[in-house]
Amino acid sequence: MGEDPWNAAKRLHDLLDFSEIPHELRDYVPDYPIHVLDVCHTADERLLEFPKDLASMFLMNRRLLILHGIFWISGC
Repeated sequence: MGEDPWNAAKRLHDLLDFSEIPHELRDYVPDYPIHVLDVCHTADERLLEFPKDLASMFLMNRRLLILHGIFWISGC
């Protein structure tokens, strides 16, 4: 399970290497936010605010990851 909260890029430009691109051309590459829902670090109450099918999927996946982690640690 994701033990650490999301700490990677949150914008498209943060993912791109502009080191060899002239500064004048960077304005032609649009920058977009990257919307991240860190399900492993979001409270159940917040996840339950989503539509029922999404909330169920988020909660079930998180429970499965936790369960898988328990089995992996115990060697089952």
